[in-house]
Amino acid sequence: MKTYCIVQNLVADSGHRIFIVKAQTKEEAVKRFKKKTNNPFIGILGLQVEEVVTDCQLVFDYANPNYEG
Repeated sequence: MKTYCIVQNLVADSGHRIFIVKAQTKEEAVKRFKKKTNNPFIGILGLQVEEVVTDCQLVFDYANPNYEG
């Protein structure tokens, strides 16, 4: 089994959800994700699927261009 990180970007930049999935392939990971979220109609659009291959790995990086701090 491989480990995949799935980031689901929600509509209109309203947030995101992160899932860790054990699967043999990327396609199987997406299938398990859809089953777990009970929404088989979620397309691959809006999903970032990355295999975790190192002990510490960046899989999602979001820099807000509107941040004024």
